[in-house]
Amino acid sequence: MNNYYIFYTNNLFSEFEIINSGESFTYKFINNKNLNFTKKFEENDILFICKKKDIYITQMILKIINIGNEIILKKLCDYSNPLDISKYIACKIENDIIQQIEYQNFIEIYSSLKRINDISRNIDLSYLLKYDNNTFANKCFDFLEAHNLIDKHVILLLTNSDFCNKQFSNFGKYSILKEIDTNQNIENQLKDSGNSRYYKNTRNYLKKTYAISNNWFYNPEKKKDNRTPFINWLTKLFSAIKYRNFSLNTDLKYDYNRIIFGATGTGKSYTLNKDKEDLIKKNENYERVTFHPDYSYANFVGTYKPVNNDNDEISYKYVPGPFLRILVKALESNMSDTPEPFLLIIEEINRANPAAVFGDIFQLLDRNNGVSEYPIHTSEDMKKYISEELKIPADQCAELRIPDNMFIWATMNSADQGVFPMDTAFKRRWNFEYCGINKKEEELNKQTTLDIIINNDPEPIHWNSIRKAINCELTEIKVNEDKQLGPFFLNVNDLMDRYSDNKSKLQEKFNDLFKDKIIMYLFEDAAKQKKDFIFSGIENPRIYSEICKEYDEKGLKIFGEDFTNKVKEFEAKAKSSGDDL
Repeated sequence: MNNYYIFYTNNLFSEFEIINSGESFTYKFINNKNLNFTKKFEENDILFICKKKDIYITQMILKIINIGNEIILKKLCDYSNPLDISKYIACKIENDIIQQIEYQNFIEIYSSLKRINDISRNIDLSYLLKYDNNTFANKCFDFLEAHNLIDKHVILLLTNSDFCNKQFSNFGKYSILKEIDTNQNIENQLKDSGNSRYYKNTRNYLKKTYAISNNWFYNPEKKKDNRTPFINWLTKLFSAIKYRNFSLNTDLKYDYNRIIFGATGTGKSYTLNKDKEDLIKKNENYERVTFHPDYSYANFVGTYKPVNNDNDEISYKYVPGPFLRILVKALESNMSDTPEPFLLIIEEINRANPAAVFGDIFQLLDRNNGVSEYPIHTSEDMKKYISEELKIPADQCAELRIPDNMFIWATMNSADQGVFPMDTAFKRRWNFEYCGINKKEEELNKQTTLDIIINNDPEPIHWNSIRKAINCELTEIKVNEDKQLGPFFLNVNDLMDRYSDNKSKLQEKFNDLFKDKIIMYLFEDAAKQKKDFIFSGIENPRIYSEICKEYDEKGLKIFGEDFTNKVKEFEAKAKSSGDDL
């Protein structure tokens, strides 16, 4: 059995001498006969070498390979990213330079080093097999607790008798964990058919009380062993990708799964982009994708595609989609000591079939404190890709969750033509925010007016007054708000920025936009069945080209006398309120 120590020193070379610097470094203690603590060393003992003056920063790990006249140590690894071990144990350095630590302390320190330095080493829990059943069971759960491995998913598995019997054998109809009602007689709940089935010492997980099964066996010769499968499962669980708690330096004020919906031009994309700049500090930490009717799971997650190799020959390679690319980046960051937020923005999420595009990823959207509650099993292709990108063994990528430093935001316009419905199960996994029809109007350019023909002669009118008057007309014919015009249906701000010094050009461009976008939208979509009402100022509202021709001559009078009065009313209200809109 290995022993584990921390060796404190201010100068590595005052304590050790290099005796071999070939393929593997080996060291020996200098004057180890005068070091009484070396008498307790045994072969295969492990030493963390730690510097006192750097707040107990680890430098390397050594293993004792020979005990004799001289103690010989082999370097297992060193690391460019050291670790402050005082976070994990109470360091004792007053007079001693060596401190023995428990195996679980070693595992905790080592796993943290592995995470930040990509050290590759298997965790061996076979030493637990030497204990009696009660001690074995409790030490296994001590291990789970020490590494924060107990979550809702683990509890769900270990309280499932079918899973326990299939995975570990010899548990019959009993599960490894049993939930205990503390308001009832506890001893009776530990029994079945008069026999005790669970140990009396209970544990509290996730605000509930559980007892541990006493139905353990370890007799490999008779093929009656459920301990070894259990510690193998613990090892796999420990080695899997960790989804640890993550926090920003600032208050986390954004939802993880977020959909902003509202009418066209209400600033949905603008809102997400503005929040993105607040959340994400590096451009490489986010991706943006637009869904469309032909968009698929293969586009979104990944698939094999033909690519040119170095010899200019066609070969096939697994090519990740935007979801998997940003997920892998988030996982890599999440496994570091300084995790950063990552963001995937989906524009027009319901222009594709969301259920088909997300596929099994849909299950990952159920989150608990930001982490997917339930994992999915990865395909062999996905497993290989994640393994290569994260530089970890493929068997550690068998299951996948979204980490809590990955955000998925989307926009949606439910009123558009050619959109797909979302089922209730998909919707409930998102937080919806409604972007009202007038919510962002204050961000329109207030300084410049447009000379619009309203009563035979051009008059200075704001775009926002025109927009509100059109929406009033649409409301009268019972057109829903989500088909009305948002403040940014026309990008007037951009026009004013580009042509602020040339008012005639500005007016010309606005008129072209008004015909191509506003009149076309009303004609083809929002007022398709009510053209006579909307375009009441002209004789033939059934021909689009005639409406555009009339607009060039009459301006806003194509909408009728009542409409022009409404525009003036909105202008007057804006001026009286000091809003200038």
